[in-house]
Amino acid sequence: ELALAQGDSHAHVLLQANLLGARLQRAANEPAAPPRAQLLRELKTLLAQCLAKAHDEGAVEAERMALGHLGVVSLLGGDLLPAIEFLRAALSLVAEAGDEYAGRDDHLANLGVAHVALGASARAAELFEQAAASAQLLGLSAWSRASHAGRQGAALATAGEHE
Repeated sequence: ELALAQGDSHAHVLLQANLLGARLQRAANEPAAPPRAQLLRELKTLLAQCLAKAHDEGAVEAERMALGHLGVVSLLGGDLLPAIEFLRAALSLVAEAGDEYAGRDDHLANLGVAHVALGASARAAELFEQAAASAQLLGLSAWSRASHAGRQGAALATAGEHE
């Protein structure tokens, strides 16, 4: 019974992280700045709570998802250094688990976007290359891989590393 209860708890926190991801998409698509900023503040609070619950319960997938979402919330809010910290933390959970997972390419790509915004285009290009490789390993669509490769090309051009 305890294992079943723990499994249900893990499923609940994972569902919560997924639902917050859907709200994050809504916030990202909000064209008006004041409502968008309010949505991002609310999401940051809710995601921090979700992250704490996932961590306490050992729900690694939900923890990874919440960290990735917090990275995107920070990125959308212009908080680049926290965005990088959240995304690196999400990726470090993968390194500990030693596996690929759905969304890893997005975490790498979002980390690349943060580095572009900081002017670190060469590092961003490396991250976009890793995102494309991750998308390939995960068997994602050609469009997804091309999107990451396109960002890599743009970052290389910005870094002056083009022919």
